[in-house]
Amino acid sequence: MQSEKKGSSKIPLLIIILMFIFILIICCVLSIVLMISLFNTIDKSYYEEVINPGNINEIIAIIPITGEITSQPLTGLFNSEEVDMTTKVLNKLDKAIENNYVKAIILDINSPGGEVYATELITNKVKEAKTYGKVVIALLRDMGASGGYYIASAADKIVASESTITGSIGVILQTQDLSGLYEKLGIKTYLITNSKGDFKVIKGDLDDTESDAYKLIQRIADDTYDMFIENVAEGRSMTKDEVIAIADGRIYSGKQALNLNLIDKTGYLNDAIDLASEKANLSNPKVIEYKNIDYSWSSLNVKLAKAFGVFSQLNNTDYSTLKVLYQVPF
Repeated sequence: MQSEKKGSSKIPLLIIILMFIFILIICCVLSIVLMISLFNTIDKSYYEEVINPGNINEIIAIIPITGEITSQPLTGLFNSEEVDMTTKVLNKLDKAIENNYVKAIILDINSPGGEVYATELITNKVKEAKTYGKVVIALLRDMGASGGYYIASAADKIVASESTITGSIGVILQTQDLSGLYEKLGIKTYLITNSKGDFKVIKGDLDDTESDAYKLIQRIADDTYDMFIENVAEGRSMTKDEVIAIADGRIYSGKQALNLNLIDKTGYLNDAIDLASEKANLSNPKVIEYKNIDYSWSSLNVKLAKAFGVFSQLNNTDYSTLKVLYQVPF
């Protein structure tokens, strides 16, 4: 009788243990889901780092514009995406515009340029900030060239060090001819187009600068180049002819750029802050920087993808074979 009682008492204990394990598993799953949800929310945010405490009613906001200017998100493991750099910059500019205590914005630029479309989006937002009465100062660090300079030219003033690489006012259209590789691999591509018109498919040798195909694409580059010239002329209070005279695509040092009226002053961050304070009539401004949060779920996945060597610079849903770039051709 005693042995039967002992055997029967083990059954409820086993059930309790199994229930405890089940509840523990459920809690772990819910915790993971909650963490992922939290990380995904953080992906779209940033934090404010105080560079210099001061009058909270007079704020200078520093907005970094770093690396290639692109609207394409970075991809990581499990097909996760990190918010693209253009969206991050636009969100920060919107935040500065909406904050009535932000009196001045410093665009902290270290970029060789990038996509024309993304560059235009940021430039237009900078111009919008100025319509709200925000003073905008561009600070060029190691490099603020091509698309980086395009954005800077929309600012009220530009500061760069004497060794900064800037200029490179010009346009690149980039494409690849993979026909030789495809032929070796036995891959054939068939394009069936409408019967009217000859230029749906670009035919001709792009190595020949006199070919119709080359000239067709070059006309697009010329139109985009004209946009660049007009933007610089407007921002720097120069005539189009004055800009064209120095806009042959070459790069300049900050010292050379000062002599050419491409920048207003040589200096560093402190000089940009002083200039922003002067232009906005601020006596003791609080200086903050909008910094990205780098420990989000998607950022972690991108870092892991880089570590494992399976990282792709651009999202694999980018099917463009012809890119128009304001970019230094290094």
